[in-house]
Amino acid sequence: MSRVLLLMLGLLGLWFAPPAPCASDEAFTYEAATRGYPASAPAPAPALDPRDHLAVEYQRSQDSTYLTITFVVSGVAVAFMLLTLLLSTRQRQPLSGRDVLRAAVVIFIAYGAIVLALAYPKDQTMTGVIGILGAIAGYVFGRSGSDDRSDASKS
Repeated sequence: MSRVLLLMLGLLGLWFAPPAPCASDEAFTYEAATRGYPASAPAPAPALDPRDHLAVEYQRSQDSTYLTITFVVSGVAVAFMLLTLLLSTRQRQPLSGRDVLRAAVVIFIAYGAIVLALAYPKDQTMTGVIGILGAIAGYVFGRSGSDDRSDASKS
């Protein structure tokens, strides 16, 4: 039994032992290839144009501006959500559940559209965003007009 166990441990040791380095393995390294064939060595990097640095700085300032505007828009969205919460919990004439849902949906859609316009400032994106914001405005003004008519018919 102990012979079989020793034999298995020996075989496992051979199985997991690292291979011995060969002298012929060095011929296939990157250093050996570039030493033997200098034409295959990587070409030196071209010098950067000074305008590249200006373009990078401009893009960084644009990204910083977009990030600042996104934070401001996020703060405004949070303020509107807190205002909706405050109006829904007041004692006298609280907002109904339907009104809170409408307000939250309009806030989130407007927030998403503005952030989308900031993240991808292209003509196609702006067209979609203007369409979304126009639809929201039509919905809000259409609902307020029908609410005014229903209030007038009740009195």
